Amino acid sequence: MKILLVEPGRLVQRLVRAMLETAGHAVVVEGHGLHALETLRADPSIDLLLTSFELPGMPGMELCWHARLLNRPCRPPLYLIAMSSSLDDAHVAEALDAGADDFVFKPPSVIELTARLRAAERLLHAQRALIEQATTDALTGLPNRRRLLEEARRAPGAALALLDIDHFKAVNDTHGHDSGDAMLVALAERLKEAACFAARLGGEEFALLIPDPEAAEALMEGLRQAVGATRVPLHPGLALSVTVSIGLALPRAGAGIDQMLREADLALYAAKRAGRDRVVLAEPAPPLSEEEPRRRVRHDSHRATVIA
Repeated sequence: MKILLVEPGRLVQRLVRAMLETAGHAVVVEGHGLHALETLRADPSIDLLLTSFELPGMPGMELCWHARLLNRPCRPPLYLIAMSSSLDDAHVAEALDAGADDFVFKPPSVIELTARLRAAERLLHAQRALIEQATTDALTGLPNRRRLLEEARRAPGAALALLDIDHFKAVNDTHGHDSGDAMLVALAERLKEAACFAARLGGEEFALLIPDPEAAEALMEGLRQAVGATRVPLHPGLALSVTVSIGLALPRAGAGIDQMLREADLALYAAKRAGRDRVVLAEPAPPLSEEEPRRRVRHDSHRATVIA
């Protein structure tokens, strides 16, 4: 694990750091509460915060509280262990109430600290597995809508494309849902090779975040052509061609992810109505009302059946 050790005392700092490094952990050391918080904000790769409660600049209890606020869905899980030279019950309770996951006496013994770190690793592993499950589409292995929204908020300058398989319902009706699933998986593999962040929104609809908006239209046109040139083997003796329709929304001032989803959605609908197998660039749409993003989520599956 990568551990941020926050301890002002040089002797305890050296002692605990040696324990952590001997156990194979990467250690970052701070002796000041405010500096530690800045380090946490700047480095989301830190897995565990091990902090003394007795700190200059910011008490350890307050540092735990701020660190817990940093632990948002778009950031990897962070485990917090508080240290204090006091084992008073009220002090321990205060640490846990401030957001700490665990508490050790300072300086800790090697056996106790190592055991608590193993417990932290087990919990972090379980949390990451749950997050992966909650943000990954089970069929294709692509990120899902939730992960797309998180990624979009971290990349506000990206273009957004919505991509829909043409005549997908006919594939399911004619060849069965297993064949439809095979087509979805094949398309997902193609999208993973694209120079963008790809996600499956549901059904036959996918979304792509393109970091270079100026190249977005050419990239989507190239992707459309590449998909159209591919034959997907569904089962022995049967391979089908697949085409896709794409709606592309470019970033602009004041347009958040919900607005861009709406504009890309309208462009995708226009691509379907114009004959499918094409890329349509979105026109700016009127701003969304507060309720419209929620209505769109509820009606996505219905819309997909209408335009398939």
